[in-house]
Amino acid sequence: MFYKKIQNKLKGINQSISKKCFYTSYIVAFSLIFLLHLLLKLQLPFMGIMILMIIPMLYGYIVEHHKMKNERNRFEDVARYIETILYSFEQNGKIKDSLNAVYDSFNDGKMKKTIQKANNHLTSTFDSSNVMEGALKIIEKEYESNQLKDVHDFMLNVEKNGGKIDKPIELLLNKKSMWEYRINEMIQDNTRKFKEVVMSVITSLLICSMVLYIPTANVDISKNVVVQALSVLVFLIDLLIIKKAQKFLSIDWLKLDILNNDEYYIKKINEYKKNKTNRISLVSVIIGSLFLILAVVAFILKNQWLGVVMFLLSIFGYNQELVGRRIQKNVLIKEIKRAFPIWLMDLVLLLQNENVQMALKKSKENIPGILREEVEILIDKIEMSPESPKPYHDFLAEFDIAEIKTAMSMLYSLSNGDGASADEQIKKIIEKNQKMLNKTEKIRFSDLNSKLYLLFLAPVLSASLKLVVDMAVFMVTFLTSTRIGG
Repeated sequence: MFYKKIQNKLKGINQSISKKCFYTSYIVAFSLIFLLHLLLKLQLPFMGIMILMIIPMLYGYIVEHHKMKNERNRFEDVARYIETILYSFEQNGKIKDSLNAVYDSFNDGKMKKTIQKANNHLTSTFDSSNVMEGALKIIEKEYESNQLKDVHDFMLNVEKNGGKIDKPIELLLNKKSMWEYRINEMIQDNTRKFKEVVMSVITSLLICSMVLYIPTANVDISKNVVVQALSVLVFLIDLLIIKKAQKFLSIDWLKLDILNNDEYYIKKINEYKKNKTNRISLVSVIIGSLFLILAVVAFILKNQWLGVVMFLLSIFGYNQELVGRRIQKNVLIKEIKRAFPIWLMDLVLLLQNENVQMALKKSKENIPGILREEVEILIDKIEMSPESPKPYHDFLAEFDIAEIKTAMSMLYSLSNGDGASADEQIKKIIEKNQKMLNKTEKIRFSDLNSKLYLLFLAPVLSASLKLVVDMAVFMVTFLTSTRIGG
């Protein structure tokens, strides 16, 4: 029953497991529980509870493991698809021919079936002017990724408007390589941290057994109900920790580069711009003064610690809006640093066939929401003063991001034809852009994985608490047995 159920579950994610592997997993799990029974000196009822726990948990582990494999396969398929279709498009310049070439390069599987659906759409649709776009949307729907969408948008634009393709394809391949490297690095990091969590769980179970083996005559707490129950509880906590940590290995890697909610950040950046005042508001004055009065009262009553705390809270009360604004600015800077390189890469692709002003206008079609208003302001200012560097220098100036300042200075130089050749300037823009994106994404990935460190600490903490209880039970039992305690 369990095997059929798990097979049906795995079919939904293009995975399967053999009967031999499935039942072997349970045999190994039951054997480990028997070892724990010996190590923790568990009585049979408590060992039975552990067995009942492991049956559904192992089912979940197996599903999550195969989900991890599926997500990695999807990521690898998209990386291979992007590289193959770009090389093919470079040779023939036709989306249909490129799709056929990619189809032939894949073995049977989900990606090949999806490409076949796109090809069927091309051959069976006659009454639509967007037939090619519709075919590519089929692939984008199945594999939701900004990298994939950018490649498709580029090919559609070339088929529609023509233009150079060698340099843009080189840029897209370089972008894909950097993206692939970042994701693979995160996969390796998550795998390493997951192993550390498992080692932490093993350590926690060893900690649980420490008190049981203290060499003291006539004192054996292993049969104590509290000790036995806590051992089972720690085991359950460890199982849940492993399940939680396992989810970090089965992330949808394709969606990691998708930007956060556009409307949310449009609203946030507009709020930030509207509230430019650095004055202390009446609410802040009231809150700060209230804590200051409490601080004075505390000092009068000679409660110095409370007075210091109240005084610090009064300082925060007076400056709460300034602190809040600073936090809001830092949140926006993080998102801007993610969005800007993505927009700049689109702009650079357009610069292969357009001047700066025209490329800026065309880039609005796919611009991240957090940058939309600023780019529109930039375009308006350039139209009013096409020779002036001020519009470029004013772009997101209030956030004072060094990498953006450098990129915009290069764009101005490119628009005026100053300095080195256009190709050389574009190359420098790309290099700096990739460095900025890599740095930003590494910080973001590190933030996403911060919970894994907490999961690494959790098993030892839970086992340490059990150790404290075991020691208390041990002392009570020891004192009672020697008749000192009563």
